[in-house]
Amino acid sequence: MRLKDKVALITGGSSGIGRETALLFVQEGCAVVLADVNDSAGIALADEITEKGGQAIYVRADVSKAADCENMIATAEKAMESSTSFSTMRALCTLTMTMLSD
Repeated sequence: MRLKDKVALITGGSSGIGRETALLFVQEGCAVVLADVNDSAGIALADEITEKGGQAIYVRADVSKAADCENMIATAEKAMESSTSFSTMRALCTLTMTMLSD
């Protein structure tokens, strides 16, 4: 498990390459924070991962909006601090985005 005790913040994590990245990272022992605008797919994937014994949370974020990006980061940090399983992990961010001002 190459990513054991790591946390990845994956933008566009509900589908496509983001989804496959999340599944691969979880398979390698990583906890994932899924960020996307597709709430139903994001929640479903987080549920699927946790039902299989992985660690995942979903946060709604439109990466073209600075406020959403700030909330996305804050949510990931809070999850790492408040959850026993997340609290011992260090962040491994896969932020594939450009922060744009509103």
